[in-house]
Amino acid sequence: LTEVMNLMLSPVLAAGGQPTILMKLCLASMAVVFPERVQLEAVHLLWGQLLRTEPYAINELGDLTPNQLRKRVRFISEALTSVGLLSIAKKDGVPFVEIYHGLQWEYALMLGREMHFGGSPSKAASRWHEAFASAYLNKKVEADREGGEDVCRIYALENLLQHMLKAGMYQKVAVLLRDDRFLNERLDLLDWTKAADCHIRDCKSLQAAMDSDESISADAVDVAVAIYTKAGGLVLDQAQASRKEAAPKDCAMALQQLGFALMDLGRHSEAISQYKSALKQVPKGTALAASILYSLAAVYIARNDHKKGLNNVKECLKVLQEIGESTTLYAEALILRGDSMMTTCDYKGALDSYDRALDNLFADSDNCRVEIGIALGRKGRLYQVMGEMENAHGALDECLKWKLKINESSCDLASIYNFLGDLCMDRDEKKKALDFFDAAYRLFEQHRNEADETDIHLINGKTDYLNSDFSGSQESFKLALESMEKKVRPLMDRTAYDYRTIAKTFLKQGDFGQAKGAFDKCLDATNDRRDESLERSAALFDMGNLYVNSKETKSAFPCFEDSLKIRIVKLGPSETVIDAMEKIGSLHKQVGEREDALNYFNKALELTEKVHGEDSPKVAEILYKFGELKEEMDEHVEALAMLGECLDIQRRHLPGRHPDIASTVDALGKIHLEKHNYEKAYQLFIEGLEIRQANFQPDDPRVGDSFHNLGVVSRKGGKCDRALTFLMEALHVRKSLEDESFTVETLLEIGNVHRALGDPESALGCYEKCLEITLDRYGGEDERISDILLPLGHAKKDLGFAEDAVDFYRRALEIREKKCGKDSAKCAAGFRSLGLVMYEKGDYRAAIKYLVDFIRIQDARKQKNSIDYVMGLEIIGDIHKFNNNAEDAISAFAAASNAYRQNKELSKLYPALGGFLEKRLAAEEKQNPDQEQAGGLLDQITGALRNLDNEVKMNDMIEASPEEEAFRRKLIFDG
Repeated sequence: LTEVMNLMLSPVLAAGGQPTILMKLCLASMAVVFPERVQLEAVHLLWGQLLRTEPYAINELGDLTPNQLRKRVRFISEALTSVGLLSIAKKDGVPFVEIYHGLQWEYALMLGREMHFGGSPSKAASRWHEAFASAYLNKKVEADREGGEDVCRIYALENLLQHMLKAGMYQKVAVLLRDDRFLNERLDLLDWTKAADCHIRDCKSLQAAMDSDESISADAVDVAVAIYTKAGGLVLDQAQASRKEAAPKDCAMALQQLGFALMDLGRHSEAISQYKSALKQVPKGTALAASILYSLAAVYIARNDHKKGLNNVKECLKVLQEIGESTTLYAEALILRGDSMMTTCDYKGALDSYDRALDNLFADSDNCRVEIGIALGRKGRLYQVMGEMENAHGALDECLKWKLKINESSCDLASIYNFLGDLCMDRDEKKKALDFFDAAYRLFEQHRNEADETDIHLINGKTDYLNSDFSGSQESFKLALESMEKKVRPLMDRTAYDYRTIAKTFLKQGDFGQAKGAFDKCLDATNDRRDESLERSAALFDMGNLYVNSKETKSAFPCFEDSLKIRIVKLGPSETVIDAMEKIGSLHKQVGEREDALNYFNKALELTEKVHGEDSPKVAEILYKFGELKEEMDEHVEALAMLGECLDIQRRHLPGRHPDIASTVDALGKIHLEKHNYEKAYQLFIEGLEIRQANFQPDDPRVGDSFHNLGVVSRKGGKCDRALTFLMEALHVRKSLEDESFTVETLLEIGNVHRALGDPESALGCYEKCLEITLDRYGGEDERISDILLPLGHAKKDLGFAEDAVDFYRRALEIREKKCGKDSAKCAAGFRSLGLVMYEKGDYRAAIKYLVDFIRIQDARKQKNSIDYVMGLEIIGDIHKFNNNAEDAISAFAAASNAYRQNKELSKLYPALGGFLEKRLAAEEKQNPDQEQAGGLLDQITGALRNLDNEVKMNDMIEASPEEEAFRRKLIFDG
């Protein structure tokens, strides 16, 4: 086909015998300059100019007179038509022409690309556009002078400036766009809406061309604004001079379009001026007036003047309601109102607006798919800011489906992918997050001219972080921060959200300094709404977590509390408020401020019952935390009641083998273990293990926890062989964990079992390995060291190295007094151990001093039913008896016997102990029949220390029966 076409278009010249290229030149230029049907006169103007100016044409034709030139042009036109390349048809008496077939048009474009005609294809195209523009302008001058007809005028008014722009005639285009006569002709001969469209299109093209040409120094935006402002004035003048009935409406529509263009440039004041002028042209109660009010509202909101914006939205909605139009505009106005309300922190009002908009749009969903996607996206973002992440994910996911259904490709769709990626990143769903970020990035790249550079840098930063390229992530975030400084996005607190996103990623990297810097910027961005912004509340909450992670707990409390205040005011009873209360309560619990923790947990419980109902799994979650705290406070009865209620709710609402049930039975088991109800504890731990084995892999840490707990309760219940089996299973799981403290915990317990089995050598080996691991990981002053030193002392004592035992006990007690306080439960264990070893050494003064401290702490903690408490009192009684303090001895023996009887589990595990106590008490009462069991035992014991004077000889030893000696050797006290 190409060869045939080449032969058809290259007839041999009479002179010289060389083939002509004029036919090809004309066909190629027509295809490039006029891709669609156009007046034949326009094509003739182009060809005539080319035959005068193109070197190839001059070489072939030489100088031609105007008449000769016109004939040549006509002959070429007829020739191309006769060979079937052009199609000419008349419309309203005016001939129009186009290339006959698409393949022929493709051939013509190929000629333009391959033949170049004296330069690159782009330069040739530019010359050809200039040729038409110059020819037309010269023809126009001639027609104006001589009064001739201009059959191309309509085409020129619509398209001439586009040809001039493609020819690089920017200055002339700028002059024409500001020319009164040119614009007036456009308004006269085109309808006003079309005239405004053409003017705006040409102005945008000029702006883009100026921006891309570095040689142009003028500000393209300023040029565009001047053109639009001038056009608005001319439109108003035309409307005032016109007698047409439709002139005011046409004027208003044209001014509104100019307002849109100015708003796109960010020139809000100029846009408002155009909209206000437009509004004056139309009656208030019309759909057009509502549309202009909507436009006014949008520009006010864009420049952060939300009061005026909301007033105009309100007026727009009022007009639409009055005229009974439930149109797409009505829903769009509701969406706009929601955006403004969200930005001004009226979150409930925003949610109501979005819901009403969606109700309106779903009623005509086939025609409103784009708007439904927009409304769902806004609603998802609102839920995100409100902290309702499940709802946010649901709304954004539904938004995505609507947008994909209509094959949307836009920056707005890219933003939805970006927000979904953020949600997945917060959930640690790395693969999903990366997929969403990749989709967002590709769309932003496709629409690079419309995309915000901040979004692209942020996506790069998050993607690099997820791929463990932390240096790349930091560099991208640096670029994002620079971009955010240049362009603030206040609508819907977007800039604050972006700062917080960067801060959270730095926080995950452990870079607390940069995270705090980004959080501070987020707080600065919301400083004008410091008591209202939920984005600020979220930043404060996240900053609180930063302080917790960096061990600055005192700084964390104000952050969490300020965050909670905002949430209470803006959200009222809600899940987000409950979360903040729980967090603050847990933090108070962590630092030992238990009353404050109780207060917050109690508030959280009351609010949860109000929001979710008393029988909700959410209530169970709070009860669980409450129960843990009560157990920590040694209020076991209340702890059991709360955890029991928690378990009842969970069993009613959760599947029988739900992991949460395992956590609750595990917590209950620990309390029963503390209360020495070993069989009950064992049953609960077994249930927890079975649930965890059904839900998790064999090497899951939670399975290891269950095995460990079963080992502890088995050892304490006297089932040492069973204990070793469970503990070896626990050790197998825990040795694979990164945190070696769990391995140490189980190794310690294995050591305790070896001691209980009478193998202190094996126990010592376990303890020494624990000490080696802990010293290497945490250093010699860490509190965890004391947890190993006490058992080491026990093993040394069992092996007969009493002095070594004393040294280990004292080192442990020194650490615990420093880290936990002298009145802590951990110090009580140290006092007990020192008291017992001093008693065995015969140093009764030191023994009773330590044991009195032990009893004092246990009394304060209401821990009066343990075996070591009973043994401590028995030994105090023995020392008083030995020192002839009968009254104090009887009181101590009686208190020990009473504590023993109170705990049925003790009588089961240690039946002989009851006999020893009764025997002592009976013997002492028989010897001293006039002595009564006095009250104020602790005061008596403390006071009796003064009676232990030097007459007690250190070489005198309190003797116990062989049965008692054997019994005491078998006792294993925990550290």
